[in-house]
Amino acid sequence: MAAHTPVGCVLPRTYPHAITVRAITLTTPHPDHPMIQWQNYLQFGETLLWEGAPLRGIRNIARLAFLAVFGVPFLLVGIVGTLASLHLIFWKSQIGLGLFTLAIAILLGALGVALVFWQWVDAARAHRTTRYAITNRCAYIVRIGSKQSVDTYPILANAETSLENCNGYDNLWFHLRHERDSEGAPTTTKIGFEGIADGLIPYKLIRSIQAGLT
Repeated sequence: MAAHTPVGCVLPRTYPHAITVRAITLTTPHPDHPMIQWQNYLQFGETLLWEGAPLRGIRNIARLAFLAVFGVPFLLVGIVGTLASLHLIFWKSQIGLGLFTLAIAILLGALGVALVFWQWVDAARAHRTTRYAITNRCAYIVRIGSKQSVDTYPILANAETSLENCNGYDNLWFHLRHERDSEGAPTTTKIGFEGIADGLIPYKLIRSIQAGLT
């Protein structure tokens, strides 16, 4: 029987010459957490210092519920629009108009399904599809789905870093994305490691790296 690593255990690992690994702290070890081959993403001389994953469970329920309610009209319009489009195609023989309205109905319905249902599935699977890492240069967020995405955020000396202690989990924010919405108003999106255990460890690690850059 395979032995499972206890929480907080420091695991030394050996990688090819492309990177150096001193120690990796797994904050949420679990058999179904994806194992990432970090050597495929790190640059020469980059040191992997910490990796982790979100805790199991669904968080930010209020936000998810608000988006679900917001998505209900899109879902209903998609269903009604699909039925009306099929009626136009097969009973009214208005194929051109029916196909046009069907395409719109499918798009709206897909948006409704994503908001009402899929976001809950995605949140429940985050502990299996998301991995976090910190190196001596960057923070990494890897998401595994139909395709794997890797987001890299350089650790800068003047970057705003904050730690939120929530009910049973921590959120570590280290990057702010400033954008404008459809009406031109400025918006700010916080990016970081969400839903992790013992966020103080990676927080102190990032702060020590920032201190070394000043």
